[in-house]
Amino acid sequence: MRQPSSLSHDLTSGLADAISHWIAYKQRCGFEGLLSESMLVMPIAEYFIGHGLAVTAEQDLYRLVQKGKSGVINYDLVAENRSSSSSLGEAKILVEVKFMTARGQNHARLHSDFVKLAIPEGQFTRFAVVARDLNVSFPSFLKETKTYSYGGGAQHHAIGNTDVRASIAGKLEAYGLEEVTCSVKPAAERENVVILAVDRMELPTSVRLDAST
Repeated sequence: MRQPSSLSHDLTSGLADAISHWIAYKQRCGFEGLLSESMLVMPIAEYFIGHGLAVTAEQDLYRLVQKGKSGVINYDLVAENRSSSSSLGEAKILVEVKFMTARGQNHARLHSDFVKLAIPEGQFTRFAVVARDLNVSFPSFLKETKTYSYGGGAQHHAIGNTDVRASIAGKLEAYGLEEVTCSVKPAAERENVVILAVDRMELPTSVRLDAST
């Protein structure tokens, strides 16, 4: 059983377009070397604000769910409907952002984002937004639907980066979880950005992590 992401295909596709065009504009203006994950929050926030949502950067999960430990999990962006005029209904959207460069492609760190997005229960829409600069390609696993299980078992230890494994273990412990399982699938894809929908799954699976991802 999963808790599905609920933003419509058209709005998710529109978000991908907005991010993609913004990146291309910045690159043509000579900002290629200055693009970063923190800068990518801007077009995402502007898109959601344009659809009537209130946005908060660096939102603490503890403040959203009133459980766990404060300061352990922060989301790059949280968008929620506080107005009846929004076209997105009762949306509450959690967003994590990664920007892949030749120096830091962040493959292992993506797993930390998946865990952060999967931990809270409830009807959240959960997005991992992954963008790239002109010098790298997206890894193939971002373009496939995957199921990941994180905890103390073999799947968790297949993540090659020990710092990321320790970070994931700390996040799970802070929220009283031994394991969390999620489905990750491409929701929208453009040349320079992929939006991944992350769905929390309540039942453990036997799917193993690929250590190369």
